[in-house]
Amino acid sequence: ILTSVANLKAKDLHGVASKLAIAARVLRHEGGPAHQLVADAVNALATRCCPDCGAPYVTGAARQ
Repeated sequence: ILTSVANLKAKDLHGVASKLAIAARVLRHEGGPAHQLVADAVNALATRCCPDCGAPYVTGAARQ
């Protein structure tokens, strides 16, 4: 499944945020600077909403 998700092309910022959220979940078990980098990006996106539709870019980021 992870390979399938990795092969999907993000079409907008919602897609990018979703892929980052998945990466943060996977990297959480590995720890290290890569996890921290991705988790910080996800947390930053979690505070933002799309100006077009008003939907949050990331939900559930507190679980990172």
